[in-house]
Amino acid sequence: PCFTFSANSPKQRQLNVCLAMTMMRFSLALFFLLFGCSDAFVSHTQSSQRRLGPLQATLEGLKAGIVGGGPSGLLLAHYLLQAGASSVDILERRSRSTDLENRAYALGVGMRGRTGIRGIDEKLWQAVKARGYGSERFTLYIGGGFSVRLRDGSGGDDGMEPSVLMYQSDLCDALLDELEERYSKDDSFSIQFDQQVSECNLESKTISTESSKVHGPFDLIVGCDGVNSPVRSAMETSFPGAIQVEKKSLPGNFKVCRLQNAPPKVDPTSVALLLPKAGSVTAFVEPTADGSCILFAGRSETDDDPVLNPSSNLTATVEALETRFPLLEGCDFQDMAKQLSTQKGGAASSVKCNVYHCEGTALVGDAAHATGGVSGQGVNSALLDSKALA
Repeated sequence: PCFTFSANSPKQRQLNVCLAMTMMRFSLALFFLLFGCSDAFVSHTQSSQRRLGPLQATLEGLKAGIVGGGPSGLLLAHYLLQAGASSVDILERRSRSTDLENRAYALGVGMRGRTGIRGIDEKLWQAVKARGYGSERFTLYIGGGFSVRLRDGSGGDDGMEPSVLMYQSDLCDALLDELEERYSKDDSFSIQFDQQVSECNLESKTISTESSKVHGPFDLIVGCDGVNSPVRSAMETSFPGAIQVEKKSLPGNFKVCRLQNAPPKVDPTSVALLLPKAGSVTAFVEPTADGSCILFAGRSETDDDPVLNPSSNLTATVEALETRFPLLEGCDFQDMAKQLSTQKGGAASSVKCNVYHCEGTALVGDAAHATGGVSGQGVNSALLDSKALA
């Protein structure tokens, strides 16, 4: 719906204030439902949480196979090799590419993610930080222009470092570049792309791919392979009753647009949630080091929704973007429509496991505990998982 916040009488002004507060509560509930709890609300010192100290080299001779070359798999490789593992092999189903076709969304590396990365050393964190944009600002925009700054300050609350906003591909590139610089010369590290895993034999500790190649045997197999984890499926088959998995598909889907510049009417230094003038699809805008990322998320009212399910007629998508999100005026709507039309929509799922490891096999990140968020909260948890497992 379209809201107009103007008034000619005290009663109308009071009504508008009540309406604005109601919309703020609704928007915050929607934000936390979609994107999870922000690191800004996590205390520096939680007495109930064990502090993770520096690693000791205790894994000498270990041979590890990691399925999944995303942030958690790459950081885990850092930890295992630093702790003395003799070899770490990563199998990644996607191609190695510098573009953002397969990893187009932006995420925020917050306090938990920083803790996980800094556990290796400060050099690695600085390599990651250099590829992102630091901000702790969050602004809510309603309809055509009413806005509320919900969080302010580039340095975060209580002196906390700001979250680093970046594309997942840039995070992976930074972690991988450092791995190759540190370990490729002694052949202790390898990563193979375009490797779709077809089977994990947990008895022989080997991993087979669709190319009929068998990798291993390994002393440790780790699934950093997401909600549809082949490693988790193998654990369910090999250890019936020991691991119990609850997986649910969550309603709604999302698509992403990448912009070379921030929308002119939106604060370029702040993360922003844009509520539409019409429809149920919201726009989540994140500044990045080289522009902005806009994530459109929600439940499609119809299968032919012009934003989340655009047809070949891009005119309808352009008109829907212009009508629903006037604050995006000044953006290249035609280019945004093309990006939406050629992109397969993403859908969120939740995963809950009663255990994360069985007899030389372990799960990390979404393979073990996906919450369905799409703003990077999952990656922060996964990065800490890698530190805890090592």
